[in-house]
Amino acid sequence: MKTLKNKFWALLLIGSVALLSCKKEDPMSPTASFNTATPQTPAATMNDWKITNYKVGEVVRTNIFADYMFKLNDDGTAEAYSDNGKEKGVWLINEKKANIQFTMDPLIQLTRDNWDVLMMSNSDIKLESKNTKDEVVSLTFHRSKKIQEIIPIMAMPDQINSIE
Repeated sequence: MKTLKNKFWALLLIGSVALLSCKKEDPMSPTASFNTATPQTPAATMNDWKITNYKVGEVVRTNIFADYMFKLNDDGTAEAYSDNGKEKGVWLINEKKANIQFTMDPLIQLTRDNWDVLMMSNSDIKLESKNTKDEVVSLTFHRSKKIQEIIPIMAMPDQINSIE
């Protein structure tokens, strides 16, 4: 009886160690389900990006992202800004594939780990994928100018005299 009890505790200990040593993948981590990604090129990171095309099948749905600006960071994180606040997500891209992950609607509609990169430049990123209904989904990000370049926020002290 004593050996059966010892075997039970030994098995329980081994099972506990095995379970605790397993690492659960965080779906919002930059490496989740996209281990072949290379770091983003500097051309595709930073600054503000806007979705200028989002089409599902034949239906253009760009307007659902009209209030959003995106910051695509070179560490694999993304930030989506709107009047309702900010949502953090994940984005990974290489020359051929892209992975975008957000958790809240409407941004969750962008979540895919199998975007094909059709084109990537300093000003545009064009992606394409298929949804579960086998419809082609097209997505285009366009880099916008920083607001500081469009509207001077405030005059520098040495410029004050020239304004008057």
